[in-house]
Amino acid sequence: MTAWVNEPMALARAWLWQTVTAMCLTLAVVGCTQTPPKPNPAPTGTGQHQTVPTPPTGVLAFDCAPPPGTGEAGTATAADTLCTASPGGPLHRVSSPALAALRDIAAVFPQWSPEGRRLLIRLAQSRGGTQLDDIGMVDADGSGFVNLTNHPQNANWGATWSPDGTEIVFNSGGGQPGQRLWLMNADGSDLRKITAIWGEYPEWSPDGRSIAFMSNRCGCNGPTGAESDIYTIRRDGTELRRLTSWPGEEGVGGWSSDSRWIAYSRNPDQNPGIWIVSAQGGHSRQVLPRARGAQLRGTSEWAPNGSFLMNGLEGSDPQISPEDVYWVSADGRAAIKLFEDADGAVWRPSGSGKSIAGLSLTHRWVMSGGGDCSKSTAD
Repeated sequence: MTAWVNEPMALARAWLWQTVTAMCLTLAVVGCTQTPPKPNPAPTGTGQHQTVPTPPTGVLAFDCAPPPGTGEAGTATAADTLCTASPGGPLHRVSSPALAALRDIAAVFPQWSPEGRRLLIRLAQSRGGTQLDDIGMVDADGSGFVNLTNHPQNANWGATWSPDGTEIVFNSGGGQPGQRLWLMNADGSDLRKITAIWGEYPEWSPDGRSIAFMSNRCGCNGPTGAESDIYTIRRDGTELRRLTSWPGEEGVGGWSSDSRWIAYSRNPDQNPGIWIVSAQGGHSRQVLPRARGAQLRGTSEWAPNGSFLMNGLEGSDPQISPEDVYWVSADGRAAIKLFEDADGAVWRPSGSGKSIAGLSLTHRWVMSGGGDCSKSTAD
């Protein structure tokens, strides 16, 4: 799911997205700077001739640059920043009057519903250095838009579906310092908090048993920024497990199809490539793909066939340099550019989850200053 971000987060589009103000949670935890284990080497070849792999066919959703004439002039809307396309095919902007009415808001970080019909999106906006975000849901053709959280002061993002499509996990401030993980039904009902510690950018395992996420649990910063590690937890908030303890910041990039392994990114300037760790913890191994003229930094999806989707930075400054979407083979030996000036790509699934027909929310969730939840009628 997650493209590489410097937490709390720097949104990649310079026309709208600004660096999120760093948040700290005062919680004493030992071990933020433990010595990392030595990673296993990347896979090596056999010396025999190998056929160059090619990306699979299919439709992807991703963040895209707004049309010319929008952006810095303040005319861009949520209808300008979300696209779908097949590799080599025409670009389709996910647009509708409802999205076009959301000015100075970017629709980013899409996540397909399991049946491949709807998208969860982050409605990102920044005002005076404060991140004011909500979680939206929209059909792939732009229709059926609904704001699931409708409370941007809580800074809601990182939404992803359960494998059966019945639930959504996301992170939210919830009226407290830092971020926590919350769970809700796919129609926005039955909201509940599942972590007491800091949690962001959750990823549900394919078997539905665990949720991986990144956490600045120690509330501390290191030489390169926030100290975030990878954790897993059950959907009921039990069996919290810490998987990494390396210095710096790690972000979840996806699960293997058998739910045994987790791909993650580390500070890409110091530790590039894809890092893979067992869902039970232990040593990590590194896959180090390369692309001419680009720095591959951050995995947005680990596909069922073992290949990856990554972002490629065309320059040295993540805030102003263009990013492209790359497909990377499972062994990291092949990297092919799919889309320019885009990031956060995810493949459309073949479709086996629950379809939510005629969704129309009549409520919104409001979180009190103490972090509790209450339901009120929408205006």
